[in-house]
Amino acid sequence: MDLYRASRHEAGTALARFTSDEQQDRRVASIAAGAAAEYLLACVVVNIDPVLLADPTDIPSAVTLSRRNPTQALNPRKFRSATWGRQVAIVQEVHQALNIREDIRFLLELRNAAVHVALTDKKELTDAVSRMVRVVDTLLPLVPQHKESDYWGARLPVAVEMRDKRSTAVRQRVAAKLAEARARYRSRVTALVLGEAAEAALLLALEASPVAAIVDDSAQEPATCPACSRQGELSYLKVRSDEVQSEVVYDRDLTPEDIVYFHTVIGTPVLFQCPVCELELDGEELNGFDHLTDEIDLDDEPTDRADYWGEPDEDYLRER
Repeated sequence: MDLYRASRHEAGTALARFTSDEQQDRRVASIAAGAAAEYLLACVVVNIDPVLLADPTDIPSAVTLSRRNPTQALNPRKFRSATWGRQVAIVQEVHQALNIREDIRFLLELRNAAVHVALTDKKELTDAVSRMVRVVDTLLPLVPQHKESDYWGARLPVAVEMRDKRSTAVRQRVAAKLAEARARYRSRVTALVLGEAAEAALLLALEASPVAAIVDDSAQEPATCPACSRQGELSYLKVRSDEVQSEVVYDRDLTPEDIVYFHTVIGTPVLFQCPVCELELDGEELNGFDHLTDEIDLDDEPTDRADYWGEPDEDYLRER
C-alpha cells in the first residue's frame, strides 16, 4: 500500500482542477481532495503501527496487516479498514495536539456528494481544497521520511499561496471580530459608569442571556471570552464512535446480570458565543485560542444491540 504516493497524486489533482468552470473537473477535484486527506491520514496510522489501519472487528484484515502475515499479501476487495473517525482518534491519541477532525469530516462529506450524486458546490470546493492543504500541513510532519517539497512538487507555490491567503484572512477576520466585540462591551458596560455592585449585576444578567445560535446535535460548556473575559458558551459537535462498546451490569450482590451497549462520544468545538459582548467565533477562527480548541469526552450514548449480539455470553458476564 503506497498511501503516501496516492495522497500526493490526489492532492495534485485537486489543486490542478478546483478552479475550473467545468462541472466534471470540479467533481474530480472534490473527490481528489477528500481522497488526499484520507490516504495521508491512513499513511500516518500505518506509520504508527500497520495493524491499526484494519477494522478491529474484522480479524482477517487485522491479521493481514500484522507480523503474522509473512507474505504481506493483501486482497483489496476483502480488506476492511478502520473508519476515518477511528483513524483520527488513533492519530490524536498518539499526537495529542492535533485538531483535524472537522476538516476531514468536511472533505469527506464533499467527496461523498461528488461520488454518489455528482454534486459539487464551487464555493465549498474552494474551501475544501484550502482545508486539504491545512490537513496536509498537519499530517505530513508525522511521516518524517517525506518532505513538503516532495509531496507538492511543482505545485508547492500554489499550496503555499492558499495556506497564506487562508491564514491571513482568518487572522484579519478574528481581529476585526475581537475589536467589534470589545467596542460593544465598552458601550454596554464600562461606558455606563455604574457602581461596582450595579456593574456586577449587569454582567451576571448579560451572561445569563441566551446565545444567538443553537448548533444541532451539540453539547454546550462555559468558556472564557477572548474579547471581554466574561463567561461565554462553547458548542461541541457530538461525534459518535462507530464501534459499539459493552459493559457488564451487576446486581446488588455483585452478580453479573446483563450487558449494556453504548457508543463513546467526543465533543469537537465548533462555535463560541459570548452573550455579554456578542462575540462569535466558529470553525478555524477558534484555532488561535487554546482553551477553545480542545476536544472533550461527552457522556456515552446507549444503543440497543440485542438483535445483533444475541443473548449475553455466560463467560463474558462472569469475566472468564
